[in-house]
Amino acid sequence: MFNSKSLYTLVIGLGAVSLGGCANTGAAYMPIVDGPTGAKYEQDISDCRSLAEQRKLLNGNSKETALLAAGLTGLSVFADDKGNGLEEALLGAVVGGALGAGVGAMDAREERKQMMKTCMSGRGHRVVG
Repeated sequence: MFNSKSLYTLVIGLGAVSLGGCANTGAAYMPIVDGPTGAKYEQDISDCRSLAEQRKLLNGNSKETALLAAGLTGLSVFADDKGNGLEEALLGAVVGGALGAGVGAMDAREERKQMMKTCMSGRGHRVVG
């Protein structure tokens, strides 16, 4: 059904997405502040983290990116295929969708990081990084 090159591509793609999913989720980001980091800072970090976690990693944008990547990859493989047509196109769509979901999740992670910075700044901390 699938050749070894296709399976290799699938395993590498899904592995990359899995590793990306295990990385820092953005909400765990600890902003660097110019100033004291006492009890108020710790409470603000906790509150801002709760707020940032409301931005789901697999949100509507992530799903759209996954669907778009799946469609484009599947069509591209189907158009360029030398024989197995549908099977290869479906495999391409699966790999493309997985990678697209990973990209979407990484974008959401960056949004969470920015939310942490904005929230901490809004609470009076001088965030420098």
